[in-house]
Amino acid sequence: KSDGMCNIQCIKNVVYDISENREEGHGRIMGLKIKGTDILLGDIMSQLEDDDVYDYLSKHFCSLKREEIEAALRMITMLLIAFEKPSRI
Repeated sequence: KSDGMCNIQCIKNVVYDISENREEGHGRIMGLKIKGTDILLGDIMSQLEDDDVYDYLSKHFCSLKREEIEAALRMITMLLIAFEKPSRI
């Protein structure tokens, strides 16, 4: 897919809205999530950090060491979580 098509799919499927159900028990959270669900992007990214995606990413970024890829994944997760806040609604 072209970058333009991927961007359009992102706009159609990702929203900044309330997530009602958090496994961690934090209650209602405002954050970037998949439209029509309560799945936050930060939660998706956290799951990717837990899975071993190193092999996949190292094929595309062969010059990076494992700790560099893990650091990048952690930073992406932290950036997504930075957009989350308790809902006052």
